[in-house]
Amino acid sequence: QILLRFGRHNPTHPHAWPFADQPLVNGKFLGGEGARALTVELSWLAPLPWYVELTGAVSEARSECCSRSFLGEDGPVPNAADDLLYTPRLEQFFPLGDDWSVLIGASGQFGPSGPATRSQLLGADLYLRWRPADSPSRTAVSLQLEAMSRQREYDDTSHRDHGGTATLLWDLSPRWQVGARHELVTGLKDDPLDPDWTDDRQRTTAQVTWMPSHFSRLRLQGSRSHPDGITAVILVAAVLIGAHGEHTY
Repeated sequence: QILLRFGRHNPTHPHAWPFADQPLVNGKFLGGEGARALTVELSWLAPLPWYVELTGAVSEARSECCSRSFLGEDGPVPNAADDLLYTPRLEQFFPLGDDWSVLIGASGQFGPSGPATRSQLLGADLYLRWRPADSPSRTAVSLQLEAMSRQREYDDTSHRDHGGTATLLWDLSPRWQVGARHELVTGLKDDPLDPDWTDDRQRTTAQVTWMPSHFSRLRLQGSRSHPDGITAVILVAAVLIGAHGEHTY
C-alpha cells in the first residue's frame, strides 16, 4: 500500500507538505488522501550522462479515498488487466551550476472509471531550486509548478477538466521559512463526482514556518479562495518522533 508517484505532491505525507492543506487539484482528481493503493512498482535509473528515472506502477483501481477519478469505492474486484490502474512516471534532473538545479517530471494514470468506461490523468511538473553553496545562512529559494489534465468517461459522455498549482518557498535560515501558493482548477457541469463544482476555482495561500529544531515545526497559514470568498487561517504544530528519514530533492 503506497502513495503513487504521480507528480511531486502526491507521493509525500502530510508532515512533509510545504503547506498545511492539500492542493485543490490533488483533492479533486486524486482523492482527499492522495492516490494510494495496493501496488507493484518498478523503477529504472537509466545509464545516461544525466539523471533519468523511469517508474511504472500497477495498482487496484478501486478505493473509497484514493482512486477518485477511477472506480472509487464501488468498483468490482479486478479480474483482468483492464481492471487495473497504471501509473508511469519520468523524472529528469539537471544541475545548472553550483547554486542552481532543476527537475522536470511527467506522469500519467490510466484505468477504468466504470464497467465499460475509462479515465486518464496526465501531469507535468517542474522544480527549480537556488541554493548558494557558500551561503552561511543556508538560504534557499524553490519554485514548484504542477499541472494536471483529466478525461473521464461517464456512460456515453466524456468530460475533461484541468488544474494546476504554483508554489514558491524561501528558506530564510535553518529555522525560518516563508511561502506562497496559487491554485486554479476548472469546473464542470453535470459532473457526478462534483455536481456543485461548476465554476473555475482559484485559491491563494501564504505561510510562515518556524522550526525550533530539526524535529519540530510551527506553521501559520492563511488562504483566500475565489469565487466563493472563503478565508481560512490554519495553525499547525508538528513533532517528529523516531528515526528521521532522508530528504528527497
